[in-house]
Amino acid sequence: MASRRETILLGVVRMSIIDQAWLDANPGALTISRPKKPEYGRGYPCQPGTGPSGETCRSCANYAHNRGSEGRSKPYPKCWLMVKFWTNGPGTDIKAKSPACKYWVAKIGGKTFCQIDAEEQHERIMENLRSKSAATKGNKL
Repeated sequence: MASRRETILLGVVRMSIIDQAWLDANPGALTISRPKKPEYGRGYPCQPGTGPSGETCRSCANYAHNRGSEGRSKPYPKCWLMVKFWTNGPGTDIKAKSPACKYWVAKIGGKTFCQIDAEEQHERIMENLRSKSAATKGNKL
């Protein structure tokens, strides 16, 4: 049945540049297929639930929090494996209670990779500051 707009624009007859007999023989020709969205969000490296049973994203060493560039007060959960794809919005957030994926890794000493990396960077900075201050004290004598 032609819509009212088609009736107004095209008249009573629906027009097509493709042969109507061919369209009748190939009913799927005019369907538009959209790419399927993944069942899980863009923040996960793979589908949740493919990892060890009983574990969650929160118990993984790759679990991280991101406050975003706006300095939002609430930290948003992210996966450290997807750090290159992080946005400053909810598009790459994960759910901490999601079942673990196949990339799940146990925390090291109760700390995530993000916490360990931050501590190592802090230690390197402090070591550089100590060496610079020692070098400046040596130059003054």
